[in-house]
Amino acid sequence: MRLSGKSIKAIIDGVLPLASQVEDLSPDLAQGRPNPEYPWKTPTDEIQCPAKYAFSLVAELESEKGRKLLWILDLMRDHFLQLFGGSSTLGD
Repeated sequence: MRLSGKSIKAIIDGVLPLASQVEDLSPDLAQGRPNPEYPWKTPTDEIQCPAKYAFSLVAELESEKGRKLLWILDLMRDHFLQLFGGSSTLGD
């Protein structure tokens, strides 16, 4: 399947809010809120463990929008040098 640049841009624009939500899970940005790396305290001082926490974002990542985000990330990884230039030091 061949997509135009305009179509790919529309897909990227559609998944950017989801990508932002994933980025917000990083401990630096989460600032005491749920994150997948470290335990955190709830407002009632309970310790929450990421492995046992039901992240609502998981359902979105399993949706069509989540699959599109992963597809775009795969596309960017596979064509990184074409998209961003430079030389690869991996696997050469």
